[in-house]
Amino acid sequence: MHSSFTRLLFFTAFLGFSFSIRAQVSTCLAPLPGTPNCYQTSRPNNGNVLNNWSPLPHQDCCNAIGVTNPLSNINNGVVIPTGASTGTLFPGCVKDELPNDLNTCFSNNEKATVWYKFQVAPLPGGPTANGSPAGKLRFKIVPMDALDDPDYDPATDYGAVGYGNTDFDFLLFDVSQTYYGPTGACASIKNSPAYGMSNSVIVRCNWTGTRGPTGLFEPGTGTEGAVGPAVRFNKPLDVKVGQIFYLAIDNFSVNVQGYLLDFRGLEAPDDSTAQLYSPDGNPENSNLITGTVFKNANNDCVPDANEPPAKYRVIKAEPGPFYGFNRTDGTYTLYPGAGTYLVKQMPTQFAGLIESQVCPANNAGHTVQFTAAAGDTSAGNHFANNIQECHFLTLGVSSARRRRCFQSSTTINACNIGFAASPANTTVHVRYPAHIQLLSASVPYLYNPSDSSYVFQTGSLAANACLIIHTVDSVLCVNGITGTTECLKAWITPANNCDVQSAGWDGTDLHVSNICNAALPTFKIKNTGASMTQVRPYKVFVNGVFSNTSYVSLLGGDSTLFQVNTTQAGPVRVEIAQSAHHPLTTFSAAETGCNAASPITTLFSTSDEDPTEVISCGVIRDSFDPNEKLVSPSGSGPQGLVAPGRPFEYQIHFQNTGNDLAYRVVLVDTLDQDLDLSTLEEVASSHSYELSVSGRGRPVLKFTFHNIMLADSTTSPMASTGFVTYRIRPYDTLALGTQIHNRAHIYFDFNDPIHTNTTLNTLHDPVFTPGLVDTVLVLANSALVRKPNDISVFPNPNTGLFQFRTSESSTIRILTVTGQELLRRKVTEGEQAVDMRAYGKGIYILDCTSASGRNTVKLVVQ
Repeated sequence: MHSSFTRLLFFTAFLGFSFSIRAQVSTCLAPLPGTPNCYQTSRPNNGNVLNNWSPLPHQDCCNAIGVTNPLSNINNGVVIPTGASTGTLFPGCVKDELPNDLNTCFSNNEKATVWYKFQVAPLPGGPTANGSPAGKLRFKIVPMDALDDPDYDPATDYGAVGYGNTDFDFLLFDVSQTYYGPTGACASIKNSPAYGMSNSVIVRCNWTGTRGPTGLFEPGTGTEGAVGPAVRFNKPLDVKVGQIFYLAIDNFSVNVQGYLLDFRGLEAPDDSTAQLYSPDGNPENSNLITGTVFKNANNDCVPDANEPPAKYRVIKAEPGPFYGFNRTDGTYTLYPGAGTYLVKQMPTQFAGLIESQVCPANNAGHTVQFTAAAGDTSAGNHFANNIQECHFLTLGVSSARRRRCFQSSTTINACNIGFAASPANTTVHVRYPAHIQLLSASVPYLYNPSDSSYVFQTGSLAANACLIIHTVDSVLCVNGITGTTECLKAWITPANNCDVQSAGWDGTDLHVSNICNAALPTFKIKNTGASMTQVRPYKVFVNGVFSNTSYVSLLGGDSTLFQVNTTQAGPVRVEIAQSAHHPLTTFSAAETGCNAASPITTLFSTSDEDPTEVISCGVIRDSFDPNEKLVSPSGSGPQGLVAPGRPFEYQIHFQNTGNDLAYRVVLVDTLDQDLDLSTLEEVASSHSYELSVSGRGRPVLKFTFHNIMLADSTTSPMASTGFVTYRIRPYDTLALGTQIHNRAHIYFDFNDPIHTNTTLNTLHDPVFTPGLVDTVLVLANSALVRKPNDISVFPNPNTGLFQFRTSESSTIRILTVTGQELLRRKVTEGEQAVDMRAYGKGIYILDCTSASGRNTVKLVVQ
């Protein structure tokens, strides 16, 4: 079965691979330089006779180059003649090639003409008879100076503004009825009636004066007169099996340079895009790189029968870079053009913990070189990994949108990504929030009153297998809960038995938990690993504002319990960093809304990256956009401020608002360049799907829901919706202030795509704000009833001379807010003086430890 949960990933053609360009035998004579027919423009009186460079084979109609899918684009579409000086106007020789200039939308001074030809093939799994629907023809012509522009983002380019200084124009001809070889096709083009008239073979024409990318691409509405809100783009063309097209591309600019010609629309590589091949019946292949990723058994670096595949590994080739997954049999394929490439595997976040690369040694890659653009193969580029025989459980949870008084659904994805079966007592626990109740589930369950959780006995999960639990739940009809955030918590047991030691990790493993005790936020930090070797700070946030820093040092197995006393409204969060090189998480945190209506803030991730535990939160709403993209954490303010170094969880919602079943839904998501593909985790979805990964420079995720049979919203509102959720981290090296955008495109069958909203997050490190936390009261033995040391400081704030009173003998330390110790001394019961005048104005921490506990108090020196 094809499912995200079984991780049967379907790898399709990559964006970024070059169409093959092979020397072809000329089928008709091109005009010669210096002859009356060789002009750089279709208007001889406005053009210059070319007598310096011979025409190149693909720069006239008769020698148009055939293009072939599944390959996707042509780099540097304008070929520069050898030895040409800067500024040379490349030969077009178009006087006897293009229709009468009054019949087209082209202007004078068109130059550097390049011709292509292609025929439409059936879509994968679609009807094969000539004349059958075959999707939409899309392409983008992207000038190289636009690609080099750091402000150019193809994901958000819909033709509203110009980019770069290059202006390409194009003519698209349908020669299906006249094609009996190049001579017939070119004759019909040359003699074509005007665009828009009966019997014209011109089906699209764009001469927009706005410089930048052009082509056939949503939401283009451009016409011959370049009229419309997106004049650089024409609307994609519905095509049929067997149709034959010629495409002529001209350059109106003075700066003649290359372009990227992408026949999948660059940002729309879905399965409704037409499949193309050469109309001459000789489809060509690009260069091919192949290899296998497998479990090492004999160190010979060659996959044998007793060495099973290591599936679903990311393969990356640079330069480019090009991305992809290997298949269920471990094999992968890449289709580059000419050049030298370094091919490496990129183990995903958790796979890298239970395996290590043996071949090539030292985590090296394979260097592959192609001297030609097409026709060569480099095979045997294998990767062999040593793999632990252990189970490794992961859990993903995602819910449909919550609406007050309505039913909803939740998908729980329990997976074993290890290489051994999990124990027979494998169990999933789910705790629902107060205003959401479980109605039914696809797997039997029991209720555990001791922790208010529902318990699902999954049984043993086989290696590389998953169990999907679908539940139906309901939001209660309670007034006042609209707009609040409700969080569901789930965890899976038993613990993973893999040895996930990481080089450089000191073994300390910290966990933060919380309760509300008499309406006071109370937290526990426990060390379940090796003893800490030094004091470590933990931060306290009130309503998303960094409000206090305290310190902890715990032996293995020890814990500390403390209360945060604040009069401020809003959730309180405690967060502590894990040791460097911790194999699973970078931080641990807990958050409670003892005195707040909403239990979380939007600045932070709700989960701490633990693969066996997840917190899934959603806002209860009364109305919503049926097709939208959500991100968690959403961030605060219009810039979506979020803490750095944390994963983002993206959820794409879709709904069939048409009037009939949707048989297939495709979600295309081009990742921001600052998101690290190697950290991609599939979380959960409403329906099974196939995932493919492609992309050149920016990875493109495609989720294909085959045979989804999604009802229309009129027939069944609940059955008309679906969603998919995945998690991914930004690169750790990103600077504060980096903005991360994300947007998805939703295709229902062969309809035009629906574009979701664009999410925005900005990396932001909260600034310390004093005065929000009164004290952090530490209870030494985790006993809430024990009377702590009674301390007070006055006057506070002042210019630096404080009076300090304690009810028992203590050790006091003065610390900066970053943890630097300024002084330490023992004090007896009673009143003491603390002189801070020598340290200057600022915020300091007074840390007091006694037999009954530990307190911290802010000192403000004015």
